Amino acid sequence: GDPARRDREAPVVLDGVTDTAKGEVITPAELAARLDGVELLFVGESHTDYEFHQVQLRTIEELQRRGRKVLIGLEMYPAGEQAMLDKWSTDPAYTEADFLAQSRWYKNWGYHWEYYRPIFDFAHRHGLRMFGLNVPRKVVQTARKEGLAALTPEQRELLPATIDTDSAEYRRLFQAFFSDDGLHGGMSAEMFEGMFTAQCTWDAAMAHNALKALARHSEAGGTRAIMVVLIGEGHVAYGLGAERQARLTFQGRTASIIPVRIEDPKTHQPVTEARASFASFFWGVPPEQDPLY
Repeated sequence: GDPARRDREAPVVLDGVTDTAKGEVITPAELAARLDGVELLFVGESHTDYEFHQVQLRTIEELQRRGRKVLIGLEMYPAGEQAMLDKWSTDPAYTEADFLAQSRWYKNWGYHWEYYRPIFDFAHRHGLRMFGLNVPRKVVQTARKEGLAALTPEQRELLPATIDTDSAEYRRLFQAFFSDDGLHGGMSAEMFEGMFTAQCTWDAAMAHNALKALARHSEAGGTRAIMVVLIGEGHVAYGLGAERQARLTFQGRTASIIPVRIEDPKTHQPVTEARASFASFFWGVPPEQDPLY
């Protein structure tokens, strides 16, 4: 991660927000103020942890309260479902049941709707635009199994011109993700390379679609609009995933928020610090619980 922060720790406090650049614990309202000028914000999630989704919602609420034009980017939907997302944001009479069926929530994502319902409800009530950022599964599968060169012209059009697969640091982090995984821990070098290529393709595609939507819907000068990307924390950690891919072409300011549990799920010991380069901001959340749904 960021060389200026990776050699030090920053505090983790329950329901406190830590500005890791300064090591200060601040309030959610102060977080929104410190995001002035940031145009692209990644908020990491653990898909089945309700507390992580509450952090996403509260971030959006504070930015809205701050007067920002909030755009919400979603890993959960491919760009092809945009018509349903547009209707959800603009038609107050569009029912939740119809939206779930017509946008094919459980086909596109599969995690329980109730984890995300408060976020979608807030966007629906306040008319916040939401954008599908993902690509069809076939695109990522082809990149994993056959490599980027095997993508068809039609598939390649769904991706940015440049996909960086050369980060040794991201490669090391990605390997660490699987170090304790009995299923993937012993994968072959060829399998690992395929999965790493797929991960970089996935990161790049979501960053690319977020930036396209931001460019289309920013106000003059883009100073008040902010694209808030709701995405798995593995795509956000240490700024090496989607944020790194976005910076290949984007000259504006980016930032990241990742919730951090105040208890280690393996040892059950208190967590009072985390590496400062993990994200631009930490948000301390309660210990991990069994999934609600």
